[in-house]
Amino acid sequence: MEKQHMILQHNNLPKKINCAIESQILSVHLLSLFFILTKA
Repeated sequence: MEKQHMILQHNNLPKKINCAIESQILSVHLLSLFFILTKA
């Protein structure tokens, strides 16, 4: 039972990491866009 839970957790980890990376990329894009708009 415990092993099954560990496997589930492990499979869930890449999704969490992916989500974090995507949100980080999105915020960077928004920041650069804002910077371009304020500079113009």
